[in-house]
Amino acid sequence: MKKRSAEKRRHVVAWTNKAEWDQVLEYLYSKDPALQRYALQRISAWRGRYANSSPVAVDCTADLVRCQVLDRSGQLDGDDLVLLYGAALMRFVNLITERQQGKTARPLRRLAGNLNIPAWVVDLRHDFTHRKLPTLKWCRKGCKVVLEWLQQEYWSRQLGGGPGEDWESESDGEDERLS
Repeated sequence: MKKRSAEKRRHVVAWTNKAEWDQVLEYLYSKDPALQRYALQRISAWRGRYANSSPVAVDCTADLVRCQVLDRSGQLDGDDLVLLYGAALMRFVNLITERQQGKTARPLRRLAGNLNIPAWVVDLRHDFTHRKLPTLKWCRKGCKVVLEWLQQEYWSRQLGGGPGEDWESESDGEDERLS
């Protein structure tokens, strides 16, 4: 029996097909809060289906979009929004740079710089964690910039199918690129 040398490597993913993936991406970056909420519900279903091991970039995108949806809803006051945005931005910086850390801890600023994440976003995370809370204006700006970064560095690479950094899930480290 011959073993296929060009056999495709298969990946188990939580989304049902590429059309669902594409729709979720489109809805996440939509300006319509109803479409964004639908995309967030799909990602919640993915998390349930994949035992909370969705790709880190998907989780970070969902966290940040959720902040924007809640911000636009008018249901939260400014202080609550700062805490919400701050937690999402902190998770983004920590989770995205975590894969760059070696056995010896390296500064987050350097790790983020290697990934083309603006230094001021890392400073925002630092302020949120160790100093006075940043203003809502800066949190919103950070969210916008990070969502643009995620779209460019993760989502567009998935759609293009081109080579790029593998984006691992939080728990099992499997490659999550669409094939």
